Amino acid sequence: MNPRALLAVFRTGIAKTAEYRTVLLLTSFAAPALNAGIQGFLWSTVYHSSGRTHLGNLSESMMVTYCIIAALCYAFTGISRNVRESSEDIRSGGLNKFLLRPIAHDLYTLAVGLAEKVPIVMMMLVLWAGITFMLPEVMHYGTIGSVATMCFFLICGFLIRFFIGLAISYCAFWLEEVWTFHVLTDISLWFLSGMLVPLSMLPAGVQEIAHYAPFQYMSYIPASIFMGNIETEIMVFYAFLAVSWVIILWGLCRLLWWRGIVRFGAYGG
Repeated sequence: MNPRALLAVFRTGIAKTAEYRTVLLLTSFAAPALNAGIQGFLWSTVYHSSGRTHLGNLSESMMVTYCIIAALCYAFTGISRNVRESSEDIRSGGLNKFLLRPIAHDLYTLAVGLAEKVPIVMMMLVLWAGITFMLPEVMHYGTIGSVATMCFFLICGFLIRFFIGLAISYCAFWLEEVWTFHVLTDISLWFLSGMLVPLSMLPAGVQEIAHYAPFQYMSYIPASIFMGNIETEIMVFYAFLAVSWVIILWGLCRLLWWRGIVRFGAYGG
């Protein structure tokens, strides 16, 4: 690993991300805001139509807050475009240009992905300030400690989602087309991450499976920690499990890379 090369890739990635400002505004600001607004409106309608003050252990204000935070967390942990395009590079032979660089392909892709998160985080801070101003009675959760812990789990969630996406792209060494797997994963994660429905409201059997699965760190765990719904003791267990999943998935990506690169071949100019 060459730290200077990683830093150069990171800086170039930031400049490239800001190249298309309209697309950046839509993907990092408009899309999360629309998603959070729709989620909050739907759950608010459910509470009013049912005449209930609580669903599960969540009141209406807590559910609206959860929906907003979960949507923002899911937007942050989403994978970058270059992760999906890695499969096309493998299929078309464009991977050649990466093999000549003094940096591992997974680290290069990760540096570009992190660079894309910089403007997204800035946009989300603006969005968060606006939500807090418009809904002060709802957004009264979060302490300095809970926000710091949430950021740790958000980073773990991003890395988990990144390595899952990269592992799918590396399957292109053996498969002709893997884009469908990316789409199926995205659709599944809307539910499995807890963005659409809090995992605490699912049946007990599903909760038990989700308890050990890596998907909850993309939305449910960070949002629940921010709202103070997770005890400190279980939080330590989740931290250990999250780091373990990051290491396991990174190891899987390295295995797929080294197994796949020996059969990779690209010809012509």
